[in-house]
Amino acid sequence: MNSISAIAQAIAEGAAALAPGQEVHMPVDEHRMVRLLRRTVPSTLGLSVATLAVGRTEEQQAAAREALLRVGADSRFTLAFAGGLDDEGRDCLLAELAEPVDAATVELLLDRMLERCAAPAQRFDTPASDDVSLSPIDMAARWLRV
Repeated sequence: MNSISAIAQAIAEGAAALAPGQEVHMPVDEHRMVRLLRRTVPSTLGLSVATLAVGRTEEQQAAAREALLRVGADSRFTLAFAGGLDDEGRDCLLAELAEPVDAATVELLLDRMLERCAAPAQRFDTPASDDVSLSPIDMAARWLRV
C-alpha cells in the first residue's frame, strides 16, 4: 500500500500540525500499520508499528506477549523501544520521535522497528531474547508500556 519512505515523508511533513491527542493511521500493507500520536502531557510524538494476532492459541498469545515485553525491556535504552500488546491484543512496538521530525531519521527508525517486528508466532519454541522479533499493524490509542 505505502512505502516506508512515503510514510516517513508524510510523518515529517505533518507531525508539527498534529494537535494534542490527535493520531494518524498509515497502512504499510493489509496486515501492518504505522500510527503517529501526539501525546498531551508532555506534548511528545509516539510512533507505533503493530500487527493483529490472528488465529493464535492462548499459549501462543502468551509467548508473543513475553517476546514483545522482552524486546521493550532489552532495547529500551539502546533503541528506545517499548513493546507489548494493546487493549485489543494487537502486537505493538512503540518509540518516541524527537522534534523537529526529519524524514530520513523517521525512515531509519521505522526500518529498525520493522526489523524487530518479524512475527513471534514463527518462533514460539524460542525463549525470549534481544533478537526475538515482533510483528506490525494497527493498534488502539493506548499502548501497554513496559
